[in-house]
Amino acid sequence: MYEDLKKIPQAKRPLHLSVFPDGLVYFRQPRLLWRFIFMLVPIFAGSAWRYAHTKDIGGSLVILFLGGVLSCFLFVILCSGFVSSNTGTYFRDKEPVRYWRDVGLLMLVYVAISICGYFRR
Repeated sequence: MYEDLKKIPQAKRPLHLSVFPDGLVYFRQPRLLWRFIFMLVPIFAGSAWRYAHTKDIGGSLVILFLGGVLSCFLFVILCSGFVSSNTGTYFRDKEPVRYWRDVGLLMLVYVAISICGYFRR
């Protein structure tokens, strides 16, 4: 995905490149699809816990939706080794520190969404 951008210096690469629809190829591989399903387990668990203890279907659905969307993006970014944001476009093998900084921020939000279902209002 966007392999031709590796030849361009980092400062001249375009910003905000989309990981979809090119990233859908990772969902077609059974081995990788299982990894994505395992990424959804904490999201489902937090949502189920929230619904079981508060009977708040709206909050549970928000957790499912936000967690599912974020999981999709995080999964494609991890599989492709490519991340693009307003700070730049980075590849895991060329700029590992900047790549993992952006991925780490997404992982932090993923963990926050995963555990927010366990807190009552």
